[in-house]
Amino acid sequence: MNDGVNGENVAPGGKNVAVELTKTEKKILEFLMNSEGMSMNSEGMSTRSLAASIGADRKTIQRGTKRLIDKDLIERVGSDQTGVWKVKNTK
Repeated sequence: MNDGVNGENVAPGGKNVAVELTKTEKKILEFLMNSEGMSMNSEGMSTRSLAASIGADRKTIQRGTKRLIDKDLIERVGSDQTGVWKVKNTK
């Protein structure tokens, strides 16, 4: 999904859709796109680092990732402890 950085919103499968993203959700997506495959578990140091880097607390990051999952924009690959968050492909 293109998060609107280029002015487009494209859902998986290539359909154009209007998806509302909060500032926090956009920042999380940008972080994940820039660090593809980086481990970030729900209670690990990476979540805290992300929270510090975008100026939000850990719970805000957890809620944001849940909403991004619900919007079908990201997915968890692997276990809670060793898995990674991935931005879903749009192609």
